[in-house]
Formats: sequence, structure tokens, C-alpha cells
Amino acid sequence: MVSITSVAAILYQTHLMRKQQYASVLPYLELWNNGSGGDYRLTLINNGTGPAFVKDVRVHYQGKVYEMDHHGFWFQQMYLPDSAKWNVMFEKDTTDKIFFYGNLYKGRVIKAGEEFALFTILVRAVRGMFGSNTARLEITYTSIYDEEWLLKGSGGVPTREE
Repeated sequence: MVSITSVAAILYQTHLMRKQQYASVLPYLELWNNGSGGDYRLTLINNGTGPAFVKDVRVHYQGKVYEMDHHGFWFQQMYLPDSAKWNVMFEKDTTDKIFFYGNLYKGRVIKAGEEFALFTILVRAVRGMFGSNTARLEITYTSIYDEEWLLKGSGGVPTREE
């Protein structure tokens, strides 16, 4: 009887150690909107304890899914089809000329504590689109133990995918 209890205790202790080991390298991506002084910033932060390996990046917009990152979506779906309108907007309003972006792509590793701007921009139309989740960025990522997580849009909470 003592040996059965000892085996059960060892198995339970091993289970707890594994849970602690997984938690010690858990990535936790967050996507935040920041705006001050007229600018807009869409920021990606890994507030977890381990690296996040980006597996997939998509943008959801008007009922369609675009298999591309935020910049590719803006350029291909918004700028190119109506570049004349955007160019006029850029020429008329000098405050709308600042546009910087950070790359987010399949295979990118985001280390624990890393924070970077996906967009830093003054263009009101882009700020409204991503800032209100009208165009929602969706990121699938994994931990070093291949646990898969899904982050849906700004302010979303990552959910574990089975």
C-alpha cells in the first residue's frame, strides 16, 4: 500500500514539475493601440516568460481573410487600388506623411519582454481601421514546446489552440 501511495505521489509531483516547466517559458503576446499627440501606434508586446514563434499572420477585413501582415494588407488592399486618393491625402495634409512599420512574418521570433511598433503613423484612415479593429490582425504563434496560441486583434486575450 505504501509503494502505491509513493508511486502516486511521484507521478503527481512529476505532473506539477511539467506544468511549472511549461509556464516558465510561456509566451504571451498582446496587441495594443496607443495614440498621443495626433499619432497612432499599433504595438506588439510579448509579456510572457518565453519566446513566441510566429506561425501565421492574417488580417480580417469586411468579411474576408487576407493571408498577409498588416503592412502588406494596407499596401495591397488599401493603397494600390486607390493610390491617387492616398497620394492626394499625403500631399494636402503634411501631418499625414509619417508612416513607419515593423515587420511581422511567419517564422519571426519575439523574445520575452520584446515590444515593437507594427505601425507608427499619422494617417487618420489607417489609424481608424486598425485602431477600431475594423481590420483585425490575427497572429498564431507557438511556445518552445509547440503549444499553439491565437491572438485576435487589439486588446484581445490569446487563446490556446488544440
